[in-house]
Amino acid sequence: MGNYEIVDVPEMAALVRRATCANTQIGPAIGRLYGEIMAGNPDAELEGPPCLFYLRWGPENCDIEAALPVAPTTIPAPGTELKTYPACRAVTTEHVGSYEGLAQAWMNLWSHITASKLDAVGTPWDCYVTDPGEEPDPNQWVTELYVPVI
Repeated sequence: MGNYEIVDVPEMAALVRRATCANTQIGPAIGRLYGEIMAGNPDAELEGPPCLFYLRWGPENCDIEAALPVAPTTIPAPGTELKTYPACRAVTTEHVGSYEGLAQAWMNLWSHITASKLDAVGTPWDCYVTDPGEEPDPNQWVTELYVPVI
């Protein structure tokens, strides 16, 4: 398992786009969504790492929301929404390594939440701290996972 911490997450404004995709196609869907956000909003200044919110997770498909943190005064381009995520309390852990290991990291985090008798509320998400375009070694990639709890 990993190291887990309960943190207070501040409110965050972000440019977002949503999609439904097969669970096995999350990677390509994320790349497309982030690309669409950046193409439509080329002057947007990021205020944090890209995040992915898991709105629904089914046996085969999921609904996801790609979010790029920006200033709350950013004007979104057509087809992109400016959304404010509320502050919350969350359990978090850090995954270091390739994205292929994220599924196991998520399972470990959910096991920790269950074992700790915490109540998960809201939408889980992860943040991609390391840009693969700048760090080619996937063993060095850092992803933060969050689950809101009460």
